[in-house]
Amino acid sequence: MNNQLLPDKIYLVSSVSSDDTAFFSKEEDYLLFLKLYKENLSSVLSTLSFCLLPNELHLVIKINAEQDLFNFYKQNDFFPDENESLESIKKLNQSLAAQNFNVFDKHTQKLFTNFLNSFVAESKNQKQLAFNKIAKQGFSKVELNSNQDIVSTITNLHLLPIKYKYCTQISDWKYSSYQAILSDKPSSINRDFVLNIFGNKEKFKERLSDINNTVEIEI
Repeated sequence: MNNQLLPDKIYLVSSVSSDDTAFFSKEEDYLLFLKLYKENLSSVLSTLSFCLLPNELHLVIKINAEQDLFNFYKQNDFFPDENESLESIKKLNQSLAAQNFNVFDKHTQKLFTNFLNSFVAESKNQKQLAFNKIAKQGFSKVELNSNQDIVSTITNLHLLPIKYKYCTQISDWKYSSYQAILSDKPSSINRDFVLNIFGNKEKFKERLSDINNTVEIEI
């Protein structure tokens, strides 16, 4: 399975603790994760949705376009050749495509690893060995190829706290993007993209309300 993160693509990025080692055991863990996630990754992707649970984490992300990634990585000295151009990077990617190598993917994956390492380093939770495992093994990644896939995934993601009986209403779970999507307050969530996919704010709310606690969820 291709596990890359490529420009202009949308992915469900997930991890589930395989040995019941908690990712998050207190509110400070959730808040630190979101803070470092934003600091480390907001320059290379936009976040469409997320849901963090004690033993699971799920993110729906859109990787930035090639030009934006190139500008960021060049400005931050990711390319050893200061005369590197976007065209030369594209040619290299094309020549190595059969080997599943992509320069932008390589650097974006590295940022994910750096983010996880920084979370482990700053967290005071002694159970963060689970995050060390993710840093070594990587997240699972599924490309979402259609609006239907995106809508279904974002819907299911927000229903997970109900499935696992952490709450009875979607709005009661603080560690998901549900409230941020419905709010008018500034947010790092790309709510315009999400609401456009669903139709509008009311249709987003209605869809999740109509199937709230009534479907079997698989993510």
